Amino acid sequence: MQLHSKKSFILLLLLVTTGLLVQAIPLDYKNRWLEKELVKDWNVTISSLKELPELTSQLIHQGKVFQITNQIEVKGYVYIGRVTSCRMGGCSNSIEFMNDSENFEYFDMYIIYDSNKKVRSVKVFDYQATHGHEICSKSWLKQFLVNDDEEFFEVGKNIDSISGATISVYAIASEVNYINQLLKSSKNR
Repeated sequence: MQLHSKKSFILLLLLVTTGLLVQAIPLDYKNRWLEKELVKDWNVTISSLKELPELTSQLIHQGKVFQITNQIEVKGYVYIGRVTSCRMGGCSNSIEFMNDSENFEYFDMYIIYDSNKKVRSVKVFDYQATHGHEICSKSWLKQFLVNDDEEFFEVGKNIDSISGATISVYAIASEVNYINQLLKSSKNR
């Protein structure tokens, strides 16, 4: 019985430590997919992006907002961020659960905007949640590429829901809406 107890303790310690390490993984601001897309479509590199600290400081999740510029003009904007979403069956709206990493999962994403602050690309590049991987699909993410300036993304209306990915769908739609509003309300040009 004593040996079983030690094994259980070691297993529990390993699981807790692994969970904490996953949450402690830093956000990749130099993502290779983003780099390829910036070079191909914009002829710029990640290192040439200019962070906009006045917008970054307003983010509700870990992330940064950048400006794509050349020597003459603003070419676009990039948001790179970590979206925290509720773990299936483990979340509560109660604020005390916000610091409980067992109730939350995350995924990392970027959004590229043109100079008119219209979404040109959305990519989920590090999906750490246990359910909902379907939101990483290019065809599903294309729903966010609309030309209407006043577009608000609403699951079930203009964003398709995905069976088994409900939490992730709502999390990404909410994040895109939030970043769109933040960017459009800014004075950056």
